[in-house]
Amino acid sequence: MPGEYSFKTAPLGRRLEVDVTPHAVTVRRARGARGDTLELAQVTRARVAAVAARYTTSRWLDLWHPAGRTRLGCNSGGHNDDVAQYEAAVDDILRTLAVEAPEAQILGGAGSRTQWVMFTLGVLALLVGIGLPLAGWLTGVDPKKLLAALAPSVGLGLVGALLLHGNRPWVPEHSFPAHAYLTAAEDDGASPR
Repeated sequence: MPGEYSFKTAPLGRRLEVDVTPHAVTVRRARGARGDTLELAQVTRARVAAVAARYTTSRWLDLWHPAGRTRLGCNSGGHNDDVAQYEAAVDDILRTLAVEAPEAQILGGAGSRTQWVMFTLGVLALLVGIGLPLAGWLTGVDPKKLLAALAPSVGLGLVGALLLHGNRPWVPEHSFPAHAYLTAAEDDGASPR
């Protein structure tokens, strides 16, 4: 069901106006401005992603088409009206995409570039978490100081291990054809996101 949505891209960000029609999506940066229109039949793949860090969640929808990529994003510190409008717009876009380009692939997750960055940070945290106590022991640091530094080092090593486990870039991305989104949404009244 086509609709009109309005949300802020971030708490202090600009407001986007998104119009979803039966065949296209139009994004305007300001009310009444001329927007960029994308025919959804041209979309070859889409990515729905969310990454949470501390008190902020970054959400985005990427739509790839012959002219490049269109990104629709929303960053927020919690669930509010802007997030609800963004999620409704994404759901509407994906439902329309399922009709207009049923074989377009919908990908889940942040993508391999983000996974490589997080994986690298995990490797560094794990190496520092193991390396600092080891270096202290090898250089003869006072055992009391070494013991005091052990807890934060182990904590850093655990954070590194969790980052490694959660961001394995060699694991295939979860994807499905757009028509499966519509089927799943109709089957249980919810989207597979």
